[in-house]
Amino acid sequence: MARSFKDAKGLNEQKSVKKESPRKSAAEAILSSTSTKDARMATRINSATYAQFTQINKKLGASNGSVVNMLVAQYINDHKDLLD
Repeated sequence: MARSFKDAKGLNEQKSVKKESPRKSAAEAILSSTSTKDARMATRINSATYAQFTQINKKLGASNGSVVNMLVAQYINDHKDLLD
């Protein structure tokens, strides 16, 4: 049996209805955001030490920043008992 125009129209309206997803609170949206910026740190290092540090890192194929990040991560891991 053929559908009437009203029945077909009702089906199209049902298909276009979107399900509403639960909205996150503002705090949840901020905490779950992956676009947080990394912190920056400025240090003073004498030029001879910096030159050696850079030379070693170039030979290892690593950037100065990545090595500093590794050193900070290792430092935190070594002293994480102080954070409790």
